[in-house]
Amino acid sequence: MTTSWSVEGKAALADLIGLPWEPGARGPYAFDCYGMVRHIQKRFYGIDLPDLVVNSDNDAEISDKIFQLGHPLGEEISGPSDGCVVTMGNERREMHLGVYVAVDGGRIIHSERGTGCVAVPIAQCVWRKLRFYRVKA
Repeated sequence: MTTSWSVEGKAALADLIGLPWEPGARGPYAFDCYGMVRHIQKRFYGIDLPDLVVNSDNDAEISDKIFQLGHPLGEEISGPSDGCVVTMGNERREMHLGVYVAVDGGRIIHSERGTGCVAVPIAQCVWRKLRFYRVKA
């Protein structure tokens, strides 16, 4: 996994910020949360996650589809590590995905309805429950 980000890498990440959220979108001009995770994993870490076909804008339906695959996200780890997938949710369920990147003190990059692609420090993440997964190559 990447542990040191070049100027070019940071610029490429910055280019994702502000792209719109669209259900089922896989890029390069719009993403849903899983599409953003797949894109970042492939482009920056060389990991090709399986695609999921979910033609819905219902967060619960999307997350159910992801987790029905037997959790393709890898091994759960105790805290953030560059390139790990972050699941976000409430006490009852995981509902959203992003990727932790060790840039500018650490950020979660994710795409969500209403705001599109954003990069937020963990401390500013509005989701109550965060879990971290090391993706298997």
